[in-house]
Amino acid sequence: MHTDNPALVHGVELPFLIVGASTLMNAAALSIMMLIVHMVTMIVARLLTIRLSLGKRAVVNVVISTVMMLIAREICIRIFPNIMIHLGIYLYLMAVNGLTLIQANARRGPTKLSQVLSRAAVDVVAFAGLMFAVALVREYFGNGTIWGVPVPIPFRQTAMLYPFYGFIIVGFLLAFLRRINKLMLAAKIRKAERIEDAYGRA
Repeated sequence: MHTDNPALVHGVELPFLIVGASTLMNAAALSIMMLIVHMVTMIVARLLTIRLSLGKRAVVNVVISTVMMLIAREICIRIFPNIMIHLGIYLYLMAVNGLTLIQANARRGPTKLSQVLSRAAVDVVAFAGLMFAVALVREYFGNGTIWGVPVPIPFRQTAMLYPFYGFIIVGFLLAFLRRINKLMLAAKIRKAERIEDAYGRA
């Protein structure tokens, strides 16, 4: 979960973070959807449809992601029976999520199965990590619950559950991750300088 997180790049997954990530169950459902849709679509796209023209590739990839979305939706409904009430259209929008389609339609990228799987897995973990981080804060302070179970809370702010608070939380989270990235980069630079100094003295 850093500033190069594929779920944040170009803001392609912000609608799911801002609206969908209001409870941990919502986050879990959307993460399952992403796992199924993204992994399968990326495998087919990078190994099979990459040789097609951009127009044909885009159509085939959308068809694949839509079919996988419908399968994933049925799985999520079985696990979370009321999830359609809470997420509705956002389950269907997973079929055209930017994270999957931008990468699936790109000409450059990994073409070996192991590379495709590892890249897609990183994407899904990054997406799920952000979803759960945002959802935990919003559910705890907005509902006073964790995974639907009431927990002690110093104060309750129901506005946390509204989309505009999702913008605020994602903004703070992104600022925090940028700060962490800067600290990590500074540490790498200092380490490289120490190694260079050591070789220079040698």
